Amino acid sequence: TVDAVVTRILPKGRLDSSFGNEGRRTLDLAKADFFTNIDTDSLDRPVIAGGSFLTSAPVRVVRLTEAKGRLDPLFSGDGVAVARFADPLEPFVSAISADSAITVGGVVYGGDGLPGFALRFTDVGTPDPTFGGDGDVSIPTGAKQGMAATAVDELGAVVAAGFSTTGRTTSAPLVGGVL
Repeated sequence: TVDAVVTRILPKGRLDSSFGNEGRRTLDLAKADFFTNIDTDSLDRPVIAGGSFLTSAPVRVVRLTEAKGRLDPLFSGDGVAVARFADPLEPFVSAISADSAITVGGVVYGGDGLPGFALRFTDVGTPDPTFGGDGDVSIPTGAKQGMAATAVDELGAVVAAGFSTTGRTTSAPLVGGVL
């Protein structure tokens, strides 16, 4: 199995022995977990997002307590918020922002092209109904386009960028809109 790992390193380059187990926190959330992005919220709590390795699985967003690295029970009841995708899609998180709300962006493998997605969770780990009506927005790209990267700006807007293929041998950059 593959477990997600979070490490806290102090400013002088030493592991923070008060965080998790000697500076490292291992989270066994599913059969094959991995985190791809991390941010801290306004209360300095680590917020981490990722999916599952080479499997159709949900996006998981985890919030830890600020000092000890424990799962924060005030976030989604157990510290883990989940967003599911249809089988056999494989979501890959490429951006996170943990300002007042938690916004996650990424791409989905296994669909037509590499469609982009953006998810937003409230501070308590529920989907934010003010974002796309139900907390998520998809960026359909079609078979010859794909979103390769997303970023979240200081206003919480998700910017997605990728590529489009105009023929068999040429391609051009594609910038998805701000969500």
